Amino acid sequence: MYTNMTVSELRKECRSMNPPPATGVAISGANKDMLLGWLDGKEPETIPETIPFAASRISEVVPETIPEVVPENTPAKKNLVEANNAFSNLQQALEPFLNGAELKQPGEHNPEIDEARIKELIKEHSPKPKSITIKHFDGSKVEVGAQHKNFSQLLLLASQRIPAFLAGPSGSGKTHAAKQLAEALKLPFSAISVGPLTTEAKLLGYNDVNGVYHETELIKRIKHGGVFLIDEADAGNAGVLTVLNMVMSNGVVATPEGMIEVHPDFYIMAGANTYGTGADRQYVGRVQLDEATLKRFFAVEWEIDEAIENEIAGADDDASIALVAKIQELRANVNRLKLRVTVSPRDSKYGVRLLKAGMKQKDILKGLIYKNLDQATITKIEKGE
Repeated sequence: MYTNMTVSELRKECRSMNPPPATGVAISGANKDMLLGWLDGKEPETIPETIPFAASRISEVVPETIPEVVPENTPAKKNLVEANNAFSNLQQALEPFLNGAELKQPGEHNPEIDEARIKELIKEHSPKPKSITIKHFDGSKVEVGAQHKNFSQLLLLASQRIPAFLAGPSGSGKTHAAKQLAEALKLPFSAISVGPLTTEAKLLGYNDVNGVYHETELIKRIKHGGVFLIDEADAGNAGVLTVLNMVMSNGVVATPEGMIEVHPDFYIMAGANTYGTGADRQYVGRVQLDEATLKRFFAVEWEIDEAIENEIAGADDDASIALVAKIQELRANVNRLKLRVTVSPRDSKYGVRLLKAGMKQKDILKGLIYKNLDQATITKIEKGE
């Protein structure tokens, strides 16, 4: 009954399912075959057993992530309760300032709204991003600090050697996460940023006129182990990137110097602004990748995590924290108005550096966010309407 529907109609059907087969973003990025599979009730493909990998030697990741449905009497439930309590405490602390006229009792002084005190209360009661510690079975520990909320999922994928496809907006920390993953696993890290002109030789190497083979960073990681990131994957040549299919599936790779075996501690992942299904409103230059390549990845939604934005940006005083808050406000307005403007954590990072160097906030916003925009659009973004 679904085969004659358009992709848009299929997505609408999937969203109406109870429960939906995937997140809203995943449904938006799915192709027709994936949507039909969900509607026909097909079970997810089983994950085959994998070769032992460095990440499988991890004994514990602290803290654990909170699943969508949190079981009672678990550490995750405790974390969720603590977050709710922090919000409740903040409400109670601000209530006398915001509703003082109603709470005033005869003979009592009505609290005045003190902006500085409110900022202190927000800073004191707001949930803080928790630092992640990786505990290995050999007893060693690796502190990777506060990470993106989906970092633990990335660790899980790496432990099973399932390639991750991080899909998220510019500046959401995909490259940073790949570096931190390598650090957590105590493995080397390499990366390449691909584009329409990236050739197969850039990935697999080449023989020069003297017959000498020149290997690439990818080949080094395949031979000796490590984490390798294909950055800007959805900007690459779809035909060229199919050479990665063998890397991700067969345990051996054909190179100009012959067949080489994939090291047990090799892990490949990709970063992109879309799900590899083509251009969208903001990323108009992105291409549709070959389905055979996409099927070898597990897609992870890597949206902007504002809970760690202050830390990433280095905002550690009132002025820089206020700047990041302003940038987050403008981002929310842009998203609500669906404007073709990107406001990323990279703006926060650059902005804080410029603010500490002496530049005024209005000049920072003009150079980072309002560049090339007319005054009417700037006013819309400022007002959010």
